Amino acid sequence: MEQAEIIKEKIEGNEAQIEALLEENKKLKEHLQTKSKSNSVEKWLGYEFESSCGDTDEFLAFVKDFRKFIKENLPDNSELVGFNKNHFECSGFVKRDTHYVYFSISDVRYWQGWYDNVLIRTAKHEKDWTGGSNRFTRLPDFKKNVEYLLNFDW
Repeated sequence: MEQAEIIKEKIEGNEAQIEALLEENKKLKEHLQTKSKSNSVEKWLGYEFESSCGDTDEFLAFVKDFRKFIKENLPDNSELVGFNKNHFECSGFVKRDTHYVYFSISDVRYWQGWYDNVLIRTAKHEKDWTGGSNRFTRLPDFKKNVEYLLNFDW
């Protein structure tokens, strides 16, 4: 193969790579625009949190969105009576009358399950971290499943 042919093939390969990268950048920009327009906690889906020995700005922003989501998705006549920001984890309690439900998400840095596996269980009070049997819910079903537990007859 002549040197000119080799160079021509290399140019074609580079152009194909450039085209693929431009297409990938286009998709990433569209994804970023969609996420930035979203005011929901869902904008954090798939986000890779920086690990740190202290709170990061990104985690504090996530906590703010997560707490807002929980408050906006409480069952009727219930209230958020406790919310704890732990080391890259969150937990809290929902109360209606004398019934409590504890909820918790695991470390968001190492486990993307915070959206699909929110721990919920009955509790006796807002300091009852051991409570009833562990159950799990997806975040979109949080309200419905917390409602179920609040109606649980002790």
